[in-house]
Amino acid sequence: MLLEETSPSLVSCGLPAGSSNNKISDYFTFVDTPIGTMVAIANDVALLALFFVDDDRQDEWTEELSLTAVKSINPVLELIIKELKGYFVDCVARTKFFADVLQCIQSIPYGQIKTYGQIAKEIGKPGASRAVGAANQSNVLLLVIPCHRIVRSDGCLGGYSQGIDRKSWLLGHEQRFLVS
Repeated sequence: MLLEETSPSLVSCGLPAGSSNNKISDYFTFVDTPIGTMVAIANDVALLALFFVDDDRQDEWTEELSLTAVKSINPVLELIIKELKGYFVDCVARTKFFADVLQCIQSIPYGQIKTYGQIAKEIGKPGASRAVGAANQSNVLLLVIPCHRIVRSDGCLGGYSQGIDRKSWLLGHEQRFLVS
């Protein structure tokens, strides 16, 4: 069995090979990365395993994992996919500019907003508001680095990687909490 021969650590992670419980609550998916395909296995509350697999053996892995898990993406796997995407972000995004943008955004006080243009000026790159937006979109530490506090110069919300409704709610929540 692939799980026993390649990843004995899965047993200690809570996914014993060949386990047969009547309720399937484990999920798995394959995630493409710049250095190969990974398989992520999770239940409804935690990531159980994350490891690289050979691309030419994906069908075997699918067959093996399907004995104890469903090939589907649950909220835990959605989060790990997002984290992996952030980890493997293009080297271009890991520039001083990117770091400067996120550091500047992190300094925006709770309940306040700034524009993309204001951030660009503050980091010494006036006219780079679109690049600020692109860096902002790559933020994988939502709320810790409060990218929802950045709006367009015309006062409109602009974009948000997690959806404009969430951005609106977060900004409204901060305003309500400040008033209370």
